[in-house]
Amino acid sequence: MANVLSNVSNLRRVLVGFRAHDTYDKPQVADFLTCLVHHFSPNEISTTINCKIQDDMLVLYNPNQRNKFTDKCKQNTGALSGTELESVTLYHSPECPLWKLHEYSTPVTPQNRGIHVGVAVLVESSDSHVLMTQRCDHMRSFPRAWVPPGGHLEVGESIMNGALRELEEEAGLVLDPRDTNTRLLCLWESAFPPLIALGEPKNHHVVLYFHSKSSETWKQLQAKIKLDSKEVQACTWLSRDNVQSIRSGQNDGEKIHQFVVGEYGEIHPAELNIHRMFHMDLWRDGEIYTGSQLALVKWLECWTEPPSGTILSKM
Repeated sequence: MANVLSNVSNLRRVLVGFRAHDTYDKPQVADFLTCLVHHFSPNEISTTINCKIQDDMLVLYNPNQRNKFTDKCKQNTGALSGTELESVTLYHSPECPLWKLHEYSTPVTPQNRGIHVGVAVLVESSDSHVLMTQRCDHMRSFPRAWVPPGGHLEVGESIMNGALRELEEEAGLVLDPRDTNTRLLCLWESAFPPLIALGEPKNHHVVLYFHSKSSETWKQLQAKIKLDSKEVQACTWLSRDNVQSIRSGQNDGEKIHQFVVGEYGEIHPAELNIHRMFHMDLWRDGEIYTGSQLALVKWLECWTEPPSGTILSKM
């Protein structure tokens, strides 16, 4: 445990922690090889949890612990501290490698580290397009994947500030929380490689996806974008119809604009076949296999019902 905490202190990244049942003891760092969804809801692909930032960790606990947890907090600290999210749903892939470890015939190498916390922002323009960025070829995890801008949550910052910082660093967009409507969209348990058949898990994260509605059109926002060429090689804006088309697998020649980083960091327009952004097998059976897929599906659901998860305290 001490080694894990020492490592994260050096990295300055927030870890995932667990709270013991019905206690206010110091939360424990979750082991890297623990499947979080399975920990709370064995053999399920999602689980409903509460979570809050405490002791430089994103602490996960059962919703039925909240009253006792809140009472204990008030007795010990006088008030709840940090960000608390109530009754949010954490999802993972039906092929989650942490979940499938018991099927792995070869002994798994112990990992002397915890589970990191990621934050991402699905920016929606006033004309109902969402920003997606493509990771560079050289990235060690999920190279060339299309994702909402995001990255690691750092020690000492709020979840919201971390998400908006990553948006600015990767895409150059500066959103003021006072001028945008931003809320939690969903949580995803991410592992890389995404299949146990591809090798032992090397990265393990909980990613909090936010949805931020801007008052500007996608063209106005695109004019402000400055992509970080060390991590991002292109970006594009998807409409609801585009996402529905990807989900249905129809119009497989449909093309839209993308904006690609050039050799010297300049951005130039190009065509993008939206049906080549994702492996189409991901969308065929209605199950969710990636965090980007989940975020886009939840975004579509926002039009008919409010997104899951409510911010209970100031970020």
